[in-house]
Amino acid sequence: MRRLDSAGGLYKLEVSCPGVSENAAIGDSVAVNGVCLTVTRKDRGTLCFDIMAETLRRTDLADLRSADAVNLESSLKAGGSLDGHFVLGT
Repeated sequence: MRRLDSAGGLYKLEVSCPGVSENAAIGDSVAVNGVCLTVTRKDRGTLCFDIMAETLRRTDLADLRSADAVNLESSLKAGGSLDGHFVLGT
């Protein structure tokens, strides 16, 4: 994670992720530590997201500090290939 800044009633999250950002576009959904966020800006290996205060209250994103590692997962596109298999259990 690069930074999390307050901008009025919103927060701006910037994540440095050269591999993921190459394939992401503005408007794409990306899960950041399991929280589904929308890409609002993209700049040279960095993805940016707008986050509402309620999202910060209900997730651990507010605890992130600069240089913290985050887990990123792109969403599955409709009609996309789903390789592998699901594992279910308790």
